[in-house]
Amino acid sequence: MNVISRWETALTEQDHSALAELLRAAFVGFPDEFSGLRSWALARKEARLWLADGSGRPVAHLAVERRVVGVGGSESLIAGVGEVAVAPDLQGRGLGARLINELRARLSTEFAADFGFLQCGERVVGFYRRAGFTRASNAVRYLDMKDERTVRETNSPTMVMPGRRPVTEWPDGVVDLRGLPW
Repeated sequence: MNVISRWETALTEQDHSALAELLRAAFVGFPDEFSGLRSWALARKEARLWLADGSGRPVAHLAVERRVVGVGGSESLIAGVGEVAVAPDLQGRGLGARLINELRARLSTEFAADFGFLQCGERVVGFYRRAGFTRASNAVRYLDMKDERTVRETNSPTMVMPGRRPVTEWPDGVVDLRGLPW
């Protein structure tokens, strides 16, 4: 497997098309999110990290957007992680864990963020924990996906990973994403 890391501005139409195909296959419940060359959902990402097979086909993917967020009474630069996906025909072979390991290696260098951050469903908390994320108890405030003037708050599982700072320095309090979620 080849590891590919690209900033959003360097993606080609071919990259977007191939990534959109992978994301449509992985997120079958959201076919309209990844239509045509659109290879992202919600907030447009800043960078992509993926694994490609010998033919160049993306088989595992995650997207990153760095953002300064409010947490309690402080601010942190986080690398928000979204659209974590593995090709359905290759799931269970360790590709997702390998991809998260590649992310971890880049959080303090290439992506230069204090922490990696994601929200997920309860059913995948164990995967992220085994891959190196730590569950945090923070509620998260964000702009509504359908009405960006409305602020919402959720207690969905929040996971953090060390970047330039150790997880022990992750603050308490509500996380204000100051925008759309990933």
